[in-house]
Amino acid sequence: MIDPRRVARLLVLTASNRLIHGADGPDGWKNTGEGGTTFGGDEFATPIEDVARNLDDIGGDMPEDVARWLYVHHGSYQHKGPEHGIGRPGGKDAGDGFGATRDSRLVIASGLDDIGAQHMTQSRTRYGLLVELCAGTAALSWASAGMRFPVSRMGSKAGYAHAILSSVGLREGDPLPRYLWNEPDPELARTLALLASPGGAQAVAAVIRSWIPCPNGHEADGGSWCLDCATWTNGEPPEDVEHVERKRDGTIRRWASGPSTGKQDARRLWERLRKERPKASPERVGAWLYGTARRLGGGLWESFVPEENPHPDWRGRGAPRPSIGRDCDTLAPLPASVLCGRAEDVPTPPDCSRVLVYIDPPYKDTTGYAHEFDRAAVVAVARRWAEAGAHVVISEAEPIPELVADGWVFSDIADARIGQRRTFSRQQREVLTSNRPLVPRHAWPSRGSDPRQGGLFAQGSAL
Repeated sequence: MIDPRRVARLLVLTASNRLIHGADGPDGWKNTGEGGTTFGGDEFATPIEDVARNLDDIGGDMPEDVARWLYVHHGSYQHKGPEHGIGRPGGKDAGDGFGATRDSRLVIASGLDDIGAQHMTQSRTRYGLLVELCAGTAALSWASAGMRFPVSRMGSKAGYAHAILSSVGLREGDPLPRYLWNEPDPELARTLALLASPGGAQAVAAVIRSWIPCPNGHEADGGSWCLDCATWTNGEPPEDVEHVERKRDGTIRRWASGPSTGKQDARRLWERLRKERPKASPERVGAWLYGTARRLGGGLWESFVPEENPHPDWRGRGAPRPSIGRDCDTLAPLPASVLCGRAEDVPTPPDCSRVLVYIDPPYKDTTGYAHEFDRAAVVAVARRWAEAGAHVVISEAEPIPELVADGWVFSDIADARIGQRRTFSRQQREVLTSNRPLVPRHAWPSRGSDPRQGGLFAQGSAL
């Protein structure tokens, strides 16, 4: 809340004419002539009574008056004011040794947008809690803390995290005080809880690294070979092959001889984990992550993708064990609470004024989640949280008409995706529907910028 007494004091000081506007405080005001910061007398100042009377005279349509003043001043010669003559308010193309200028209306509108965006960004601490009602991998929360879930999963919002956070005035690498994740899938909920706990991700990383060496102890280039290290083909075995396995259907599996790779065969590891389904927490979460990285489609353990991408930063299908282990190792704990249930059943706190709720439901007319969460339920849940005072943002393939009719706003961020484009989904749109204004695209912070810095016009800028 702005103190009206402070505004009155600044108005009187500014109206003295002998003082140049500077930083607030006795050392921030400089006199235009001699005398330092002393008052120059009534002949140089607007009397206090006149200042008060001028304030009383302000009336009419304030937004229109402000817009008119901004346009006339920006459209004047060198932006000096109407008394200096007209400039080029309509803008001009480059030529005659001068660069192009933009239409004054566009410049003013852009600047006002930046001021609003700066207010939203500077006020990001208004969020004390981020709620992800259909958490999945909780990509938005990890990104807000400058981290990323260790493996890729269909439907994850990792590629849109920067755009979504920027749209609500948040930045990557600037974590919130608390998080609440609701995930109906028990295995994924268990995974989220362990990875966010102190030391949990590092325990999982140690398990995954233990699955890399050859289980029979063969070292790389050690001159030996084993069933886990070798490759096989069908057909009659050559004379120098040391192991032959005849299958029931009559085919012959032959193992190529040669030095050991020192690594456990990815397919055999996948088959063993699928059969054993570890029960202990770190091993169980590690198996889930590894199975997800090997998954091409369908349910978990229904398909296998080889470890065929050697890139150390690869998180998509085919991510190798070293990458998964390293990414788990780099995760820091998050102050997150994890629920496992339906989004409709998550209770609403009494005061949601500092709560940001993100909903990523199954998109209409597309492949749904394992649990039902139809459009009517999404609208009802969104309205309930909004009525409690929360800022609610929903991802969908279209603006949600029921909420737009309530006055909600929307923004299409499909082209802001970072990383691999959607290849399997027929749905290519990505629309945010929000009960509060969203930060315009041109005011988003760049990726990797210091979250402590303000927006583009943090210190103010002349229009």
